[in-house]
Amino acid sequence: MTPGDEHFYAQVAVELETEQLDQDTWTKALEQNGFDEKKARAAYVMMRVDQLTAEVQMRVVEGRREAKREVNRERLERAKPVVQFVLIILIGGVLFAAFLVAVF
Repeated sequence: MTPGDEHFYAQVAVELETEQLDQDTWTKALEQNGFDEKKARAAYVMMRVDQLTAEVQMRVVEGRREAKREVNRERLERAKPVVQFVLIILIGGVLFAAFLVAVF
């Protein structure tokens, strides 16, 4: 047991007590243990705890990614006026250069 995953074991215990098992995981546990239900229950606990842990880790990673996306969106929004100003200056310079070429 890893520190902090006690709640996963509690959740899996409830699944076993109420017989509301994740069917894919239960089937895999049965198959891997020669359809011995006692062994399959032990395997199920380990497999489900690993699954639940992985799900939480994926949510944490996705949350971090979303936070980075939001930071990037905010940076882009702050940069837009600067980019627009630079484009106006560049376009003005090009137009002025074209005017000078046309005149001289």
